[in-house]
Amino acid sequence: MKKFLIFLSASIFAALFVGCSGTGADAVQPKKARKIALHGYVYQDISLVETLKKASDMKVDGVVLTKRQFIGGKYPNARVDEKMTPEQRAYVKKLFSDFGLEIAGFGVYSIPVSQIDSHLDFCADMGIGVFTEENPRSDQKFWNAAAAKRGIKIALHHHGKKTNEYWNPETIAAVVSDYENIGVCADNGHWARAGVDICSAYKKIGNKLVMLHFKDVIMPEGKDTYLGGGALDVPRMLETLDCLGFDGYFVLEYEGGDRKNLDSIMRKSVEFLRAH
Repeated sequence: MKKFLIFLSASIFAALFVGCSGTGADAVQPKKARKIALHGYVYQDISLVETLKKASDMKVDGVVLTKRQFIGGKYPNARVDEKMTPEQRAYVKKLFSDFGLEIAGFGVYSIPVSQIDSHLDFCADMGIGVFTEENPRSDQKFWNAAAAKRGIKIALHHHGKKTNEYWNPETIAAVVSDYENIGVCADNGHWARAGVDICSAYKKIGNKLVMLHFKDVIMPEGKDTYLGGGALDVPRMLETLDCLGFDGYFVLEYEGGDRKNLDSIMRKSVEFLRAH
């Protein structure tokens, strides 16, 4: 009987790891509801107010701020940026509260070291927990120190091969490994176009994943589409992320050019994530 119980326990233990086979995770993490955000960059041709209405209608959890948008509503000509007045900041905070949404982040920007404090002071004042940037290695020590003072997480972002060295998962993982307050904002679309194995990249970065720009891609064209509509193995990516215990935002980006069907594309992606 004792041998049987030992065998049974071992079988149950092994079964728990089946869902993470091939992911390299050390343990299965309990699955949580995914936090989903729209990126204001995707809706840069409309105001933040209008974007929040769409986000609320799609039942996502947050919106990432971008300087490319105007606030709208009471302040149609004011940019969403660190130069917002106290009144404008209060107005935006109330908008998010009224819609039941979180300010999921701010960025992505490459900015001079002299402007780090003003940007992170803005984040601290607005209750923004993550700022995404794409600055040189030599600047990262300044970002790390400034973030530590304010309790903010920095997410180093990457684009494609033509932008800088950060597209390489090994490179960006090595850069952030030296800093307690800097992680990675990973973009699986840029990785796909660069020929990177996405799941291996997630594992390489591991617990330094802070935020995701999440999308599906039609290959070999490399054109963005809704989740589940492209060539990427999105369920496998999600399984890998679950096994790694990722609990940050899945920020939905779409840069495929189909503005007419943008809302439908974003809604399909939201529905896909909620169903998986």
